[in-house]
Amino acid sequence: MEVMTQRKPEKRSKHWLLLLILPVLLAGIGWVLPVGKEPSIVTAEATISLGNYQHQKLNHANHVVKMLSHAPFYEEHLPSVLVENMVPPELTVTAINETTVRLAYSSSSSEEASQVVNDVASAFLQMDQEKFDKKERIVQDSITALEDEEVSPEAKVEQVRLLNELKTLQFSMEPAVLLEAANVDEVAIEQKTLGSKERAIVGGLIGVSLSFLWLILPKLVSNHKRSY
Repeated sequence: MEVMTQRKPEKRSKHWLLLLILPVLLAGIGWVLPVGKEPSIVTAEATISLGNYQHQKLNHANHVVKMLSHAPFYEEHLPSVLVENMVPPELTVTAINETTVRLAYSSSSSEEASQVVNDVASAFLQMDQEKFDKKERIVQDSITALEDEEVSPEAKVEQVRLLNELKTLQFSMEPAVLLEAANVDEVAIEQKTLGSKERAIVGGLIGVSLSFLWLILPKLVSNHKRSY
């Protein structure tokens, strides 16, 4: 009887030792896990609203998507983006609607992802502005020429009509604009993962929870059996 009495405290002592070790063990595992060291793939995005100045390609999303998805544009305006003379697969261009496109670039670095997207957007907007300025000069020159032209009374009505059309066009014209640039801070939030300290805390809490269940579950089962 004395032997049995001595074994019970020894058994309980071993259980308590295991319960104390479990949280420490899981906290240690959480600390050394390499999850936080693995690079996260993040995607930076920028949104462009296309211009409106009667350009066959630059004012239509499908044409812009095709242009920004192939190497010739980058060869002329942004060669640093190309990898072995090709557009990298990490860079994607999609049409949101007929007049809006979205640029996206995926990388393990939020700074690189944001930089590439914003560089592509800037290169496109610069090219678009040049085309817009050229169109605007043509329209303004046409308006000036019509206003300075002396016409017969019979042709005056037609002259006024053409002037009104050109001025209406000039008023409605607008270049492409950047609706939303890639933000390094916002991308970095998506990249954030649990560090060693946070994982150790989570592991310790899980260990404490399991230890608590280990203590309380047998008593609950025993009480449940007795109730029957």
